[in-house]
Amino acid sequence: LLKQIWLKDVLTYHAVTYATAGAFSGMIAKLSVLPIDLIKKRAQIQAIYQHRSAAQRNHVPFTTQFTLAELIKFTYAHEGVTGFFRGAKVSTLKAGISGSLTFTLYEYSKAWLSSYK
Repeated sequence: LLKQIWLKDVLTYHAVTYATAGAFSGMIAKLSVLPIDLIKKRAQIQAIYQHRSAAQRNHVPFTTQFTLAELIKFTYAHEGVTGFFRGAKVSTLKAGISGSLTFTLYEYSKAWLSSYK
């Protein structure tokens, strides 16, 4: 009984620590790969716009097939450095919440399973 009470207090105290660590790790990981991910997505969608008529393109400049280097130059020329971080707020928020839940649930599950040894 004392072990369960002590274990509950320890987990309650560390839940905030686990959630914070998970949130920061998720956000840092997302921000570090966001520019690469943005270029990858633009490379994937340009094929879709290749086959659409000019009226359906909605002013999307992908009328020719770009290489990855050309996509990087195009993004930098038209949007600057901030163009590589479009959608960063929503993406990092989602990654932070996901990381926070993952870390916390993992630590709770690990402690719960180890208590049944």
